[in-house]
Amino acid sequence: MSFDANDVQSAIQSGPVRVTYNWAPKESYNVDPYAFYEAMQVNATGTITLDGREYAVKPVDSYGGEDMGTELWVVFEIDGRLFKKYGAHYSHDGSYWDGSLNEVQAKQKTVTVFE
Repeated sequence: MSFDANDVQSAIQSGPVRVTYNWAPKESYNVDPYAFYEAMQVNATGTITLDGREYAVKPVDSYGGEDMGTELWVVFEIDGRLFKKYGAHYSHDGSYWDGSLNEVQAKQKTVTVFE
């Protein structure tokens, strides 16, 4: 089956989406899209359904939240492919996951710093 970022976004929005948290590995929960992205930030695993097939979702990396400015994103893996969801965090109002969802590739960068 072939799917793209739009298909993933639609599957997350329409559900069912389930997550399993590290502290309760024998339980999984149906969650809304907001809770799904928040769960990926705390390294929970999940499942989504695309065209009738269930796929495992694994968190890869995330950035943002309290005391980190407004930038917010999470990267997760589905069937060996990486997807990055963008949002924003506001200290007075919480997190919003209304940014784009894109398929991304992992790339290494070398950074030189002078201290």
